Amino acid sequence: MYDVSKFVMPDEVKAFQDDDNLRGEEWNGDGWHMTAKWVPVFQKHKAMLEPIAESGSAWAQYATASIYMCCLLHPDEDTAMKAAENDNRECTQWLLMAARQGFLPALDNLGSVGVGSEADRIRALTKSIKFTPDQITNDIQLLEKAWVIGMKELYRLAFSGKDE
Repeated sequence: MYDVSKFVMPDEVKAFQDDDNLRGEEWNGDGWHMTAKWVPVFQKHKAMLEPIAESGSAWAQYATASIYMCCLLHPDEDTAMKAAENDNRECTQWLLMAARQGFLPALDNLGSVGVGSEADRIRALTKSIKFTPDQITNDIQLLEKAWVIGMKELYRLAFSGKDE
């Protein structure tokens, strides 16, 4: 439903996604989801992604935000909690950059996990938008269509003032 093909996915984002999937396959679901083994891997991804994100790639901005949002730079929960305030600000910054370009998953996450005045503004605007179909349904395509319509309206209200 949502066509992300207008956003070119850099190979560095694909490599990040591959490693994140591998990390997820290793996690047994007990306790903290990161290990010291993976921290250097994601530090390397962050170092590779940030220049691409700074140059304007919405995918790289979203991937960089995900590194912070998912606490992928911290080997344990205590370390992550100590860094949470800074990580939340960093995550928000990258989500906002991607959201301003119309990258709807970033806009959605900005309203869900973002911090600060811009995230608060997005949450306030979200309250005026309908994201669900008129009927109760388990039809995934219908639900996705309603999400896309709602997110496009949120983008229009938040950033463009016109339809994209």
